[in-house]
Amino acid sequence: MLSAFKEWLYFRRQVKDLVRSCRKVHAANPDLSGRSLYKEVLLQTTAFDDAEVDQILRRAEGDLDEWMNIEDRTLGFREVVHYHLLTQHLKDGGTGIEVALDDIVRALVPKDL
Repeated sequence: MLSAFKEWLYFRRQVKDLVRSCRKVHAANPDLSGRSLYKEVLLQTTAFDDAEVDQILRRAEGDLDEWMNIEDRTLGFREVVHYHLLTQHLKDGGTGIEVALDDIVRALVPKDL
């Protein structure tokens, strides 16, 4: 139970940080939107290089069919955040998550971001 709460706090903080970064990047670069905005956010907030960020975005787009509703098949920041945090968690040695990451992302990431 305590580990689930710590996980919830961790993911909540990470999502909030990514949303804040997205708004900051967009304010500094109002011409960026969609994929180019998401790419810049990941470049500025992670240790990934250009090719790795492109791969994250491609995989997030490719996985939309598997874990999104039919009417929600366009890549948005919610999907990028969800995919990035889940894959990073697994890459860091996590074997799964106890919390509903999708609920956290939907609660904290505006749909139009």
